[in-house]
Amino acid sequence: MNTPPELRAAVSAPAEPPNRLFAASLCLTDVLVLTYLVPVAKVASLIPTGFAPDVLPDAEGELCALVQTTAAFCEEARLSFAPKGSGESYREITYRVLGRATKNEPGAYVLRSFYTADAVYLAHRAVEKNADFARATVHISGNPVAGSFGGYRLRTVADCGTTEWDTATITEEDAEAINAPFGNFGDMTRFLLRRTALYFAPVAPVRGWQGLSPLTLPAELPVATPVRLLSARLTPWREWGVLTAEAALLPQSVLYLPSLAVSAYAPRPVKLS
Repeated sequence: MNTPPELRAAVSAPAEPPNRLFAASLCLTDVLVLTYLVPVAKVASLIPTGFAPDVLPDAEGELCALVQTTAAFCEEARLSFAPKGSGESYREITYRVLGRATKNEPGAYVLRSFYTADAVYLAHRAVEKNADFARATVHISGNPVAGSFGGYRLRTVADCGTTEWDTATITEEDAEAINAPFGNFGDMTRFLLRRTALYFAPVAPVRGWQGLSPLTLPAELPVATPVRLLSARLTPWREWGVLTAEAALLPQSVLYLPSLAVSAYAPRPVKLS
């Protein structure tokens, strides 16, 4: 199918946020993104007024919201003016709903996030209501030099939920349907990954206000590798009634990126309307 005009507009690169103090440079490695299509009604009560979820048709033509579970290892995360070697390395796992609010900029509403470093967790917990500390074990197989992927196994333990999965290289049968409902693989990856406005519930909420952590992504995203999900246990989605244990095994897509360089800006309050 051809990419519809509204989707073509959504995958175009948004404008970069203005320069501000306390920008942080992040090198994300071993990025894995699981995306699911779910009925809009299942996420309506989880997102704030003023944040509109992105919707796409499922196999039956019903418009559905897109939810994601993401994981990445953040290497040498530091403020832009800090010397090299002074950064923190940690793993981050997020549960989020794709959508947009201010300026119609592609973004995501983060329902819950997990951090594996105490200092990073405490910094986020000071502003982000649904941040949690997690311990994680990870095994990734492949050849980074050759750019090959073999598998990605993750297990985390936290007070607010368990995230586990096991993935492997994709089969030819899986590859046949990987683009649906998108026009092509490039459109799909840009739509799912180019999310530069990250919203969250603040610790001290004021009615109508939410938090915003802007990101700047490269003009051209690294080539993503589609992979196959062997098993998954995503208890936060089950807790919220978004995904059953069986539905968690049926993602719309699973994408792996070996590395991604981003700039993150200091969180700030925004009013959604």
